[in-house]
Amino acid sequence: MQVDSGKRSREVKSKVAVVGGGVVGFSTAVCIAETLPHCSVTLLADKFSPETTSDGAAGILIVHPFPDIALERQRHWFRDSFEHLLAIAQSKDAADAGVLLTSGYTIFTDPPADKKPYWWDIVLGFRYLNERELRRFPGHTFGQAFTTIKCECNSYLPWLHKRFTKAGGKVQEKKVSSLEELRADYEVIVNCSGLGSEELAGDADLYPVRGQRETGAWNLTLGTPSTSWSAAPDWSRACVGPRFGATGLDSGRTGRTPEWRWRRPRWVAGGWCTTTATEAMA
Repeated sequence: MQVDSGKRSREVKSKVAVVGGGVVGFSTAVCIAETLPHCSVTLLADKFSPETTSDGAAGILIVHPFPDIALERQRHWFRDSFEHLLAIAQSKDAADAGVLLTSGYTIFTDPPADKKPYWWDIVLGFRYLNERELRRFPGHTFGQAFTTIKCECNSYLPWLHKRFTKAGGKVQEKKVSSLEELRADYEVIVNCSGLGSEELAGDADLYPVRGQRETGAWNLTLGTPSTSWSAAPDWSRACVGPRFGATGLDSGRTGRTPEWRWRRPRWVAGGWCTTTATEAMA
């Protein structure tokens, strides 16, 4: 019996490898598996949630402009991300995915050069803080209020994992030491290794932004869930906000770059003082 070569070729799926088990890796793998069902997609990583870099993120959708990229392109990226996550936040999957709307402030010691960021009309309800609201934050002279999206990665990653396998994707726990070692088995290799790209792709310009996150089972003092951000001219940030699905708060800070070491107790203590002070003012 002869087998039609055209039919046989259509039955052979292109093999795609996605390297990285964080939010970028799983998001990319889901996109490929759901959009291109003729592909066989395998995600490879040596660590998965809750051991990824993504698990440490507060997950609040707020961005700064990048000077080397056209603002219109950045607006396109932000709009696509916001609308994608907003659809999840308004769906039946919101609780399982850990994606929700959250309202809060960005506060400044001095007014920024651009009082309206390029994404002001993409988030919901953007406005400036009035004098009464600013009195809650001594030492700050300007603020913005808006509603954006919070994505809890410790829920979002397992949700993406399930969505990926439902689409036929395969997950393999494997330490990839070189992208070259995958060439024999895959037609397409997508590198989503994050910090691992320094080693895998020789990306010498890649560096981490230092941060820490603490969770406490404290009572919320605000009448409704709210998140407060404190922005400084050097881009260091302090953040305090409610933890989704729990009666507690997340407290965190980012800003030290580059910083490859895992622990710096003195800086962590400084960040803790900054964030708790922000919460006390709120």
